[in-house]
Amino acid sequence: MSKRLVAMFVAMTVGVLQPAIGPALQAQRPLEGIKVHGHWAIDVRQPDGTLVTHTEFENALTPDGAQGLALLLSKRATVLNWQVEFLPFMNESPWGGYSDAFGTYNILAVLSESASGYIPPAQITGFETLTVTSVGSTVLLKGTAIAQRAGRLEGVHTLLRVSPYPQGSPNPYKIFSSANMPNLVALVAEQTVEVTVTFSFS
Repeated sequence: MSKRLVAMFVAMTVGVLQPAIGPALQAQRPLEGIKVHGHWAIDVRQPDGTLVTHTEFENALTPDGAQGLALLLSKRATVLNWQVEFLPFMNESPWGGYSDAFGTYNILAVLSESASGYIPPAQITGFETLTVTSVGSTVLLKGTAIAQRAGRLEGVHTLLRVSPYPQGSPNPYKIFSSANMPNLVALVAEQTVEVTVTFSFS
């Protein structure tokens, strides 16, 4: 993530972009916390680009996401990269499944930034299609994944990787925000799922 994007995160979170107001007016205003909003738009398209379904919903900041912001604000960490993760419904992953001695599991799809150095394990299908930009006072995450078979999605995560990450953590990627979709999103083989996540602050 660029220094400009990190600076925008810091500025919006602590509220330093708000105009100065006098003590009298401050005393009249109710105290409110700074809120982080995550808006998702997910489009499923045919290989020729025809729109099949469009879904919009909001997500919630996780405790790990709040910790990540605290690390950034205290200058104890810097942002390395983001990821977006699609969560399949039951055993209906559009990217297949795998089995071991304990059971059968979904293969997840993870969108990562190009040249992030992320090497997905066997239980994850990786797509290096994610872009991260800032537009005004918002942060935009955009990416695509292609289904390998019919399946349905029920939830999503955004994941943030900071350096150094908290001691004792087995995974440098922490879930920043999470949501269940209002309706299951169905896919068939070769269809593309396009995602746009918009983070804003108030």
